[in-house]
This record gives sequence, structure tokens and C-alpha cells, in this order.
Amino acid sequence: MNMNKVNPNPSFKSLIRVSNLAYAKSIQQNKLMPCVDYPWRISDSKYLTKGYSEGASYCTMGVIKNEEGEGFLFHLRPGASKLKDIKDYIAKAARQLQRQEPLTGILVGGNKSYKPSKDLYQSLIDIFEELNIKFSALLGQKNIITYNQNVPSCNLYFDGKSDKYAIYSNIFEDKRYEDKPLEEIFDIIQINKRDAVESRPDLP
Repeated sequence: MNMNKVNPNPSFKSLIRVSNLAYAKSIQQNKLMPCVDYPWRISDSKYLTKGYSEGASYCTMGVIKNEEGEGFLFHLRPGASKLKDIKDYIAKAARQLQRQEPLTGILVGGNKSYKPSKDLYQSLIDIFEELNIKFSALLGQKNIITYNQNVPSCNLYFDGKSDKYAIYSNIFEDKRYEDKPLEEIFDIIQINKRDAVESRPDLP
């Protein structure tokens, strides 16, 4: 499957906002919501309807959810969890969340130039497809050299009831990249047909 092409299969009706301002606003308005934090293992994942995770450079973050807005948020560091454990946790979450409609989700992060990172997000793609989770993906951050010399990384906010995601990218902090298309930031872009994507770093 060519992950750089739009998947023609209909999926969920999520709004995916790739915007530093939209992410910051979401976090500020929901200060008490759960966070999936270090050490970024599959066992640190959380069932929730609203939450966030930050600092995915070599890590991959993801969400699976049902039509009622109930979700499972994970943030995985390469090598921190065995692949079998990752598969078992995600399969269990899929069984618990399954209702009438197919599960949907998103995968975000990873670094295209670091093999353990690429292997991890490719494995997650395979798991989602095996479990018939209809998903969008922004994966394989490119090693862009910014003014601050930071490794490319992103944050993810999820609101299941509103069916919204907000994604922050530290690349947008460099003014030279604030208007660049997503294809210049991520190696793999898969957006499901019924998803809406808005990409602008100053989006309110």
C-alpha cells in the first residue's frame, strides 16, 4: 500500500488541525485533562474521551476511538515496549471500544531517518490495518534544520466527543517553514476521504 496517497475508503468525520495556536488553545482550555507522558511505553496508554501527549520526535503517538467518542491514546518510544505487547494492548483496546461502527484513529510522529523509529510506525500501520481501524496518518518527520536546531517533534490533542485533533509541530516555530505544505514536514501523509484537515500554524 502506498501510504503517500490519500486512502479512498471513507472513514470517520474528524477535524484534524495542524496548528500550533489551535493546539495551545485546546490545552489552555482543558488544563485538567489526562496526559500520556514519559516513559512512553504501551502500558502508559490511557482510555479517555479527551487528552493529549507531547514531544514525539522519534516516538509515535496514536489514538483509536469509537463513534461515541471513547478513545485509547498511546505514545510509544522505540524499544521501550515489545512489539507483541503493543499488538496485545491495541487489540484489547479495539475489543473494548468496538461498538456498531468501525473504529477510527490517527497516527502521528516518528522520524524517517532513524530506523527504530521508522520500524515502529510501520508496525503500527500494520496493526491498525490488521484490526480494520480506519485511520489518518502524519508520520516520518523529516530532519529539517531549523534556527533553534531542535529535532523535529510534535504534540497531539484529542477530543473524542467533538471528534477533533490538534497537532503542534516545532518546525512551525521557524518562520521559514510556517507556510510549508505538510509534504515537506512528514514523509507519510494518509488522510481518509471523510476527514477534514486544516494546516496553518496561526490557526485560531
